[in-house]
Amino acid sequence: MSLIDRVALLNHRLQHINTIQYKNLTDLPHKLINWCDTNNTGLVGRIQIAYTDNLKGFTDGTEGVFHQTATQLCFVHQIRNCRKYVVWKDRKAFCADLKLVVYAAPNHQAAEDAILDLEDKWGQKYALATQSWKNNWDNLTAYFDYPMEIRKIIYTTNTIENLNRGIRKYTKTKVQFNEDQAALKAVYLAIANIEKKWSMPIQN
Repeated sequence: MSLIDRVALLNHRLQHINTIQYKNLTDLPHKLINWCDTNNTGLVGRIQIAYTDNLKGFTDGTEGVFHQTATQLCFVHQIRNCRKYVVWKDRKAFCADLKLVVYAAPNHQAAEDAILDLEDKWGQKYALATQSWKNNWDNLTAYFDYPMEIRKIIYTTNTIENLNRGIRKYTKTKVQFNEDQAALKAVYLAIANIEKKWSMPIQN
């Protein structure tokens, strides 16, 4: 089985585990790694960085199973979550300062300086918004270990969420698959159709 086939099958299996079998996400990486071992996917231990949307238990579970994996929270979700604590008239200015942390900072130290400036400027007025960055800072900084060109690709989970949404569009009409091979074919064809729309190059 080729790597793309294994990834497609794993993608389907992960959706099945996540949405149907296990409500406790802390257990999800353990269930996933057991399935990888059982099915000889060859994917265990190959995860360099794991991006999540900060769903409770997922980061801890991933770190507990894939010890060598760096965990990173999605910046888009982080911005969206903290922005809800900021009143509408201040959001534009607040988000402009956040850009200095996420997009403009060339390295970890510059980002840390920017987050301290953000706290000095907005911390008293919006303590919950700035505190969320401090609380999650350790899981927001693996991003800075990569060059700027890579960061433009991995700073958000939106890309993989869009892919999963496209796959579900093709698989949700099936109540069940008789075998893994049938699921593999459905996911593979879904990805092939989705790839046809990937025509826009990464900017700069």
